[in-house]
Amino acid sequence: MRGRSAAVASHLSIHSTRSSGSDGVRGPKRGFVWGFVVSTLAVFHATMLINSLAHVWGSRPYATGDDARNNALLAVLTLGEGWHNNHHHYMSSARQGFKWWEIDVTYYVLRALACVGIVWAIREPPPAATRVHRRRP
Repeated sequence: MRGRSAAVASHLSIHSTRSSGSDGVRGPKRGFVWGFVVSTLAVFHATMLINSLAHVWGSRPYATGDDARNNALLAVLTLGEGWHNNHHHYMSSARQGFKWWEIDVTYYVLRALACVGIVWAIREPPPAATRVHRRRP
């Protein structure tokens, strides 16, 4: 019985070794596909998502010269870029979520990197810029 279980274990390990990378992409190619191609396509699609849907759906707390809108769902999907009206209101800020409840993961990562000295001089919106100035109809 002991010999049979060793043979089965040996067969399973060979089978699992053969099946890894069965999608046809192995080694450095797999790193290139996932690390460059797929990630670049994901970022491109997220950018186009913001540049199209964030000008159609959402709220407009600030009067800007365009149709940029804040959209909480897009902000979650794009790690904070969905606060698009905020971005158009004060473009030079690294922080897109002006209010405490506007989650901006990208800004949080930048702040963490600043704490360890990797980035510095992060631009914040001044308090006057974050006051709500609604657009009059």
